[in-house]
Order: sequence, then C-alpha cells, then structure tokens
Amino acid sequence: MPLCWSFGSFEEGSMVPIILKVIAAATVVLMLHTLPAAALPQSALPTSPGLPGNVEDLLPKAGVERFEVTVRGTQSAHLNFVYDTSPAIDCSLEGAGTLNEFWEYARGRGIVISFRKLGPGVVILQRAGRSLGDAALATSGSVTREATGSVQTRTPTICTSFPLSGPSCGQRFPVHSDLRLGWSKGKLTLEQSSTAARTKNPALACGMVEVWNFDQFTVPFPYLSDQRGALSISQIFDSKRNLNVELRDRFLESVSDFPGYTSLNERLGGSTTVTLKRLGRG
Repeated sequence: MPLCWSFGSFEEGSMVPIILKVIAAATVVLMLHTLPAAALPQSALPTSPGLPGNVEDLLPKAGVERFEVTVRGTQSAHLNFVYDTSPAIDCSLEGAGTLNEFWEYARGRGIVISFRKLGPGVVILQRAGRSLGDAALATSGSVTREATGSVQTRTPTICTSFPLSGPSCGQRFPVHSDLRLGWSKGKLTLEQSSTAARTKNPALACGMVEVWNFDQFTVPFPYLSDQRGALSISQIFDSKRNLNVELRDRFLESVSDFPGYTSLNERLGGSTTVTLKRLGRG
C-alpha cells in the first residue's frame, strides 16, 4: 500500500507543514535503513522530494543529543567434529579434530554521533558530517584460528594422515570491518555493512587439508549478527551521564546435519561494548 501524506491547510508562515514533511522524510529514511544491507548501496540515502538538502537544519535542536562513541568487541567460534564417509571401510576418508577462531575489533578513536528524536518512539542516528540516518563506522582488529586433529585417507593404497594444524594456525591476521549503529524500540543495534559481509577470512587456510575442507562453521567470519543492547529514550535525552551499552549476540542456530559427520558441535560467543561520552545537545 503506498504511503500518503496529507498536510491540510495551515496559516501562512506556520512551521507545522515543514516539520510534518521532515518527519515524513525521516520515516522513509528509517524504513529504508531497516532493509537488508545488500538491498541499498552504502552511499544511497534517499530524501523526500521537495525538501531542502540539509533536512536536519529544520529539526528542533531540543531533540538532539550528541555523543563521542567508541566500540570494542570480540567474537569466537568453536567447533569439534568427527567425520567418516564410510564407517565400514577402514581409512576411506575420516577425521576428527577442532577448529577455534577468535576475532577482535575496535573503534578506539571516538566518532561523534547525534541521536535525533523525531517523535514518540522514533530516534534516528546521524554521524557528524554524514547524511541523516548514516551512523557507519570502520573498525580494525585481528582474527586468529587454531586447529587440532587430523584426517586420514588412502593415497591410493597407503593410509595417510594429514594434520589439520598448518603454518597459518596461530597467526594474528589484521582485519578491517565496516559496521553501523542504529536504534529501534529501546535498543541500540550494531550490525555489519554490506561490505563487511563480503570480507574474506585471511585465516581460512588453518584447518584445511589437500584432501578435504573441514571448515564447517555455520556462521562464517565475519559472524557478527545484529547485536542489541538496552538503551531507553530517557537514558539518551533525560540523563546527563555517560553511557556504556553491552550488546548481546543474536547468532543463527548451529547446523548439525552435514553429510558424513558422525559428530559436529559448534559454539559461538562474543560481546561488544559501546561507550557513549555525552557531548551535550547539538
């Protein structure tokens, strides 16, 4: 059903039509920013036809709180497995082992983000110098993977063992990830940008052998998935305190029915702290 906005008639010089148009535009922006990351280019932030370029200049300054924001978090994935393609045949293709992956990321240098209250239950974030609704940030960090165990198979008649641990295991590989902050229904959110979702894992070679790939993480790196932490409107606009928000992970359920695995157990974990240093109203 199309969205229809009717502003009626108002006295000449009234600010009401302008404010209603701004709220309409902000609502459209909010709806589009809730779409999957791949649905829109990162630079595409639509505006409502007929509105001035600097929409935020028309919004009441009383409904804005500015914060210096830093982000620090870790994610981990642990997998242990037993694999046997043909249990009745000795050394067909079988193996057992573990994969452990640890990813840490941070935005240590603070960025300035404004929280704009547009109405009851409607808050939009805006990074300084960016468009309304753009609260993207780049993080740096590292990813490390460890592997134990081995795989056995016949090559072609001798039963040969291949260790899962290799030269890339234990190395700290630098990684950069693009994330974005948001707010909805009393929760501060953190999720990947579309570019972060396509980031290649530099530690993939650890745990791989020439006869088979046992990298079966259900949620591959970077596996941050829509983290949320409680942050009420009153905390944002009615308090004078600095804020630390602990975000909870929301991982997909692990899959345990890959063909050939007689045992496959996966455990995901992690946490993120978002620190908001209050700068006052903008």
